[in-house]
Amino acid sequence: MKKYREQLDKFCTRDGYSRSRVGLAAGYNKNYVSNVINGKISPTIDALEALAGELNVPLAVLLSGDDVDPLTTEIVAKMQLIDESGKRAVSALVNTLSSDHDPT
Repeated sequence: MKKYREQLDKFCTRDGYSRSRVGLAAGYNKNYVSNVINGKISPTIDALEALAGELNVPLAVLLSGDDVDPLTTEIVAKMQLIDESGKRAVSALVNTLSSDHDPT
């Protein structure tokens, strides 16, 4: 399972939020978070950023877990400065690389 799926599930459960509530509050439909966690859809960086905001969790934590290294923090900060076209390109690259190496 990709780390962001585990982290979304963990923080929804930990904070007592329903997946529907988090998805709706972030501007998505009520099934969005469940579909992300179950691997039915791949979220964009913008979507993960919105979900992280609703959960009051840094985006870097959703992407890499609770022990965020400085490099991940730096990469996430730089990602937030990229324009929409660049974000789509990076998201596509990350999804391609993740699917090639994801054991689940």
